[in-house]
Parts: sequence; structure tokens; C-alpha cells
Amino acid sequence: MFGKLFGSKGSQTASKAVGKAAAQPPTRPPAAAVPKMKKVNLTRRFTVLAETSQGSMSHVCKALDNEQKRSVCLKIQNATKTAEALARATKEGRPPEGAIGARIRHPNVVLTFDYGLSTKREHWISMEFIEGVSLVEIRKIGARDLPGKIDLLIQAAEGLEAVHQAGFIHHDFGPKNVLINRENVAKIIDFGLAVPDEPRFHRPGNRTGTLQYMAPELIRRETTDRRIDVFSFGVMAFELLTNRMPYEMTGDQMAMIRHRMNAEPMRLAEVAPTMPAELCAVVDRALARRKEERFGSMSDVVTALKALSMAPKPDE
Repeated sequence: MFGKLFGSKGSQTASKAVGKAAAQPPTRPPAAAVPKMKKVNLTRRFTVLAETSQGSMSHVCKALDNEQKRSVCLKIQNATKTAEALARATKEGRPPEGAIGARIRHPNVVLTFDYGLSTKREHWISMEFIEGVSLVEIRKIGARDLPGKIDLLIQAAEGLEAVHQAGFIHHDFGPKNVLINRENVAKIIDFGLAVPDEPRFHRPGNRTGTLQYMAPELIRRETTDRRIDVFSFGVMAFELLTNRMPYEMTGDQMAMIRHRMNAEPMRLAEVAPTMPAELCAVVDRALARRKEERFGSMSDVVTALKALSMAPKPDE
């Protein structure tokens, strides 16, 4: 599992206010064109040290990069099972996962070293190897106090802000894609569904992502923008703070889809009445069903979280 893999601390500076959300999120420069992939003989370039996970679409292992002389996390996609999706992404002009990761340099985003095609036409990515657990495990353990949870949320928000500033929408943000290393540093991983933050990728289309964390407009196949990530962050924050989802997730998938299309998320104070009102205001705003009522950007979310009286300060 990716969640066992991947480190470095995010900055924390206090600022004031729950910030006003922009009516529309600011535009970003276009993402870079899809790069030409270099072919590599993986058995020569890498020596597998330990298998860590095997999925239907890819497998992940700890490996030695014989060229760069360092241990890495190596992700190799199944050439047969991913061929159709990758061909569609190329036709749409969507960069491969490795190219997206390589564009983002931030302490709270996993570091991508290299990527390419194998001689067997498998897409591969080498990343920093970090021992840790995902935010799913952190939530289940429940060992963090409120300031500790807010610290993790700030780090995750800063990482997601960096993804947006690089010109991309994550499209599958959630606790399984946030890793916490041994130094208590949060890292965002997995850009397999990420898209450039450009109008052609905002158009209504297929639902992609994890249903539990999808924004309502994405489920309804409406026009989207980076605020779908803001909503996903709100769901994750609600879940971390309460150990439950902000809406009912019962029945089969179609029943859940119908419910999610129009249901209002629960207010944080309804589930956790002792939670500070200022924190409830931040989470509730991120979870607004109408995107116009959410924070306009993750920068606004970061500012609001750092302004909380219970948030860790830079010298702590």
C-alpha cells in the first residue's frame, strides 16, 4: 500500500481570519505540455529490495536506483490494464502521473525523482521512500490531541495548496493519500487522477475519484474546478476530528450517489458539540454543498486554519 511508503516538515506561520472565499478561484498558468517519455530497462536500473503492495493496476516496491545510488519507492503500472486509461489521458493532453509529481516541490508533497516507460511499455515512477502510515491509520488510532490534529490538517492543506499552485487539481484527495512519516510530517501522494487546472478539464464529464470524498458538483457531473479538492479536504478534516463522515453512507453505490447529490453535509457542531466554534466554521465552510459558498482556494483554508487559537504556532 502506498500508505506505508513515503517526509519533511511544512512551514507554519500564524495569520488571522477565516478569509473571504473568492467568487471564482484565481486562474493558474497552463500546465506543461505532455513530455516525451524515456524508455528504461527496469531490471537494470533498479534492484528490488522489498515488495510493499500489489494492486490490480500497479505494484509498489522499495528499490535501489542503481543509477542514482539511492533507495526509492518504485511504482510500476500494469501495461495491459492501464493502456486504455493512459491512451485517453494522452489524447486529452493530460500529463502522466510521474510528470505531475515532478512539477511539485513542497515539503508536504511526496518527492518524485524520475519517471518514464519501461522497455515493456510499463509506466513507472521513482519517489522518495518514507516509512510511515496514512492518515487513515492515524484516525483509527485516535492518539492525537486537537492541536496535533490541526497541525496535520495545516500540513495537508499546505501540500494541497502547492498542488494547486503548480497548476493541477488532485481529484482524489482523502486520508488514504496523506502519509505521516516518523517525524510527524504529512505528505500528499498519488496523482493518478490529477488533471491540469484548465477550463477543458473543468467541463462536465465522468465521475473520477473516491465517492466518499467527492464534491456534490462532481457527483452531479457539473462543471468543476479546484474547489472539488477543497470539499474533499473538508470531508477529511471532519472525519479526522470526529471519526465519522459528514453524511450517511449506507445502501448500495447508486443509493449513496443519489443521497450525495443533494444532501447537506452535517455541521461539525452537530456531531462534536464541544468542538471550538472557530474550528467548526472552517470545516463547515470547506464542506459547503454549493461551491460558491466554500473557500475559494486552499490558500484561504491554510490562512483560516493557522488563525485558529488552538493551532500550533511557529515556535512550538
